[in-house]
Amino acid sequence: MIDAKLGYIDRIHDHFSRRDFSGAISRLLWHWTPTGKLQFDLSLSRNLHSFQEAANSYFVADTLSVSPIWNYSAKTRFRFKYDYSDRDYRGAIAPTTKLRRDRVQSLLFSADWQATRKILVSGMLQRDRRNSNTDSFDYDSNAVSINAQFLF
Repeated sequence: MIDAKLGYIDRIHDHFSRRDFSGAISRLLWHWTPTGKLQFDLSLSRNLHSFQEAANSYFVADTLSVSPIWNYSAKTRFRFKYDYSDRDYRGAIAPTTKLRRDRVQSLLFSADWQATRKILVSGMLQRDRRNSNTDSFDYDSNAVSINAQFLF
């Protein structure tokens, strides 16, 4: 299955027009289910996000995502997701010598277990990395979470 979306954002600030921005947004998603237990999602997208600092008002994110999902059993599911995003910061309010540009990578592994009809247990491991052309804006992060939900 292929899903395509096109749109347009026009953000207007009533009292600070220098922060206004507009532009096209889009997403192309390819969803493939080769077996009853295995599926793959591949997407390309472009989004505009408000992000207000003196050196920018918003950023344009061009993102590639890959996500295989394995339904191991009726109660257990494993998911892997990789995102690569190129972020171009725009709309400077104050004069700047160079505009910020980031490259962000995210790797996620999660597992869900439906213990009973009303109890869901989930775990997640995530690794993020940002490389920026702005000094001191690079980072690496790791996250781990375990969640339990009671559904009613």
